[in-house]
Amino acid sequence: MTSFCLAPLDSVYAKTLADLEAVKARDGFVFAIAAEGDRDIVARTDYAVQIPEADPFSNPFITVVPLQLFAFYAAVFGGIDADSPRNLAKGVTVE
Repeated sequence: MTSFCLAPLDSVYAKTLADLEAVKARDGFVFAIAAEGDRDIVARTDYAVQIPEADPFSNPFITVVPLQLFAFYAAVFGGIDADSPRNLAKGVTVE
């Protein structure tokens, strides 16, 4: 099973490493988004994207960009039109 690990250098970094180790112990594939220069995460994951170190308040805004790109390219690879997904009209009202 594939797991996405968001691991910026913040107050829960140690807990994130422990969770990552638990996934790897069960032979999971780990895709990580880690702080630039973080060799611990890069060595323990199957694939890592490094983001610049930032203030903990701005980390959610920085880490979401690689996730959005992954979702977009996964949809394109799967043959799904990312710009007009199926059944969108059921959830969105056009005025």
